[in-house]
Amino acid sequence: MKAAIPFVVLLALPANTPAALNVDATCVNYAATHTLVRNDVLAKMDAAEVNLPICEAALTQAQADLQAMKAAAEELQKQKALLQEHVKMLERVIQAQPAPREPTVADTVGAVWEWVDAPVAFAAGTGMCIGVAWGLTAATR
Repeated sequence: MKAAIPFVVLLALPANTPAALNVDATCVNYAATHTLVRNDVLAKMDAAEVNLPICEAALTQAQADLQAMKAAAEELQKQKALLQEHVKMLERVIQAQPAPREPTVADTVGAVWEWVDAPVAFAAGTGMCIGVAWGLTAATR
C-alpha cells in the first residue's frame, strides 16, 4: 500500500496560485476559496475524466444494440405467432382425417384374394387370347 503523499492539489486555483502546495500553516489562507485534494485522488479523477467519454460511447452503442435486439425480439414474436397458427391448422387437418384402424380379417382376406387373383386373372386372360387366336386360325383353314 502506498504511503500518503504530503502534497495537496488545490482545485479551482486562481492563476497566480501554484498547482500543489505543501501542507503547512498557509493552507488556512486558502480554506475559503479552495478545496484540498490529495495527488492520488486527483490522478484517479483525471483517469475518470479520460474514461468518461469511452464509457459514454459504450453506453450509446449498448443502447443502439438494445434497440436492435428489441426489434429482433418483436420480429421473432410475429414469427412465433405465425408458426403457432400453422401448428393449429395442422392439428385441425390431422383431427379431420379418419383415425387409423387395425386391419380386420376381412381386410386380410381381401388382400390375399388380390394377391392370388392377379396371376389367375392373367393366366385366364392369356388362355382366352390363345383360344381366340386358335379359333380364328382354325376358321381360316
